[in-house]
Amino acid sequence: MNRAAPPTAPTIPTVFSSFSRTGAPVAFFRPSQRARVVPLACAAACALGAAVTLAYGLAASATAYSYYGWAVADELGRTPALAFWLFVLAGFLFGLHALLLWSLAVALYEGGIAFRSLGRIRAWAWGDLTALYVAVTREAGFFPRTRHRYTLQHTSGERASFDDRLEQVTELGALIGHQIVERHYPPVAERLNAGEPVNFGQITVEQNGIQVRERPVKWGEIEVVSVRRGYLQVHAKDGTVSGLPVGGIPNLDVLLLLLDHISDVRLEE
Repeated sequence: MNRAAPPTAPTIPTVFSSFSRTGAPVAFFRPSQRARVVPLACAAACALGAAVTLAYGLAASATAYSYYGWAVADELGRTPALAFWLFVLAGFLFGLHALLLWSLAVALYEGGIAFRSLGRIRAWAWGDLTALYVAVTREAGFFPRTRHRYTLQHTSGERASFDDRLEQVTELGALIGHQIVERHYPPVAERLNAGEPVNFGQITVEQNGIQVRERPVKWGEIEVVSVRRGYLQVHAKDGTVSGLPVGGIPNLDVLLLLLDHISDVRLEE
C-alpha cells in the first residue's frame, strides 16, 4: 500500500488562497515539464508547417498563373491550401491543449483537496470523498514506461482524475490514498466485524470469505491474494484464480489493509 510523508511547507499560488479554510497547506503539484513543453513544441511545429505550406502554395500558384492562367493556378493551389488549414487546425488544438495543461494544478490541505482543471477551480473536503481508483499501466516496447492515473469520486458522483501530466503524481496518489484509508478503513472494519458484508465494486468481503465477480471463496480455501501487473487475483488452493483489474476497484488500499488483517489470508504485493 502507498505511504508517503508530506512534503515540507509548499508555496500555494494566490489563486488557491480562498481555500485556506480547509487547513494548512500540505503539498502543491504542477504540470510536469514534459506535459508543458510537448504540446507547445507541436503547436510551434504546426505553425511552421502552415507558414511553409502557405509560402509554397502562393509561389506555386503565382508561377502557374503566369504561365497557364487562373484555372491551372486554382487547381494547383488546392492541395497546399488544404494542408495549410490542417496545420492551422492542428496548431490551434495543440495550443489549446498546452493552455489547459499550464493551468492544471492540485493543492492539498489538511482538510481537503483543491484543484484547477479546464479553467475551473474546485475544492473537496476529505470527508466528502467516497472512493479512490488507482490505475497503473506498464507499457512495454522501445520506450517502456509506467502510466499512473488516480481518480477521485465525490459524494455528488462527480469525478476528477490526475495522471502523469502532473509532477510527482505518485506522491500525490500516495497522499490522497493515506487520507482515504484514514477515513474509510475504521467504519469498513467495524461493519465487517459486526457481520455485515463490505463492497469494493465487484469484490465483496464477508466474515467467511471473499467474492470476486459473484464467485465466492472461503478464507480457508485461499492460497494467496496477489496484486501483480495491474490485477488483483485470488488464488484458491484448488488451482482456480479469480481476478479483477485494480483500476476498477474503489479504495484498493482499504481493501488490501482489510485483507492484511485477516489471519487466514496471505497477501502478496
